[in-house]
Amino acid sequence: MNKARLRALLLVIALAFGLIQLNGPMVLANDATVTVPLEGENKVLYPPFEIKGAVTAKDGGTLCIAVGDSQNNLFELCLDGRINVPLEGRYLYVNATYPDDPLAKRVLFCSEAQRSIVGILKSAKIDKTNEYANENVVQSMIKNLESKCVQPLQISGSWETNFGPLTFTQETNNVSGTYTHDSGRIEGKLEGNTLRGKWSESPSYAPTHDAGDFEFVFSEDVKTFSGNWRYGFEKNNWDGKWTGKRIETVQGG
Repeated sequence: MNKARLRALLLVIALAFGLIQLNGPMVLANDATVTVPLEGENKVLYPPFEIKGAVTAKDGGTLCIAVGDSQNNLFELCLDGRINVPLEGRYLYVNATYPDDPLAKRVLFCSEAQRSIVGILKSAKIDKTNEYANENVVQSMIKNLESKCVQPLQISGSWETNFGPLTFTQETNNVSGTYTHDSGRIEGKLEGNTLRGKWSESPSYAPTHDAGDFEFVFSEDVKTFSGNWRYGFEKNNWDGKWTGKRIETVQGG
């Protein structure tokens, strides 16, 4: 087991066995429940919140945080900072304090779930006597997440892909496009550096053979993307790769 993984695991063990205790009152003006909408489930949490653990893994910079709520629920999350993972492949995860945990569930940047998480972190009390709860880690995660949502990526223009030339047209976060393979079309929504949506092709432009899901992840410089596609919708597995390289931008793109 690598040191980064071990450190995150020790944090979870400490929380589970009560080695980290909540000290002093927790304060939060809003006493309504907070819902974090995740794929396949809604995580409901009850303020006030307190940071029970916040550490940086020695893997390049993964931020690992555990938040407790007033009903003794433990909400775990981590922001991938592994040095051996490309920037475009790093995500926010919940249900785990390390990205490679089997229970880790990815959260799209700039999504409603991310906004809920930022709100939780901003309102959470930090017990400064708790050596496992580093305030700098919490503030670093908030700053990192907020920086990804300043404005949507600009991807409009022409791209060369393994399915032929592709042209994106963008209006805020809404994206449509056409590509040459079987007179293809796409439409989707951009969240952070990830574009998710539907592709369709002639002759029927309908599932299961002529339409389905796709997901593109754009590089930090927005010059390339790597992604996946599948036949049909809401399946668990992808059917192939879809990659692209930018060859021309349009005004504002």
